[in-house]
Amino acid sequence: MEMDVKPLLEYFKPLQDFLDQQLEGEEIGWDFNSTITSTKH
Repeated sequence: MEMDVKPLLEYFKPLQDFLDQQLEGEEIGWDFNSTITSTKH
């Protein structure tokens, strides 16, 4: 069964844009755990 992912992508677009703005100028991967531990020291 083929699934149309376009509506899904459209749905998450605002979230993606938001994350892009939050991470602008910062090099942060999707591994938030390592990010948290690396900023703790």
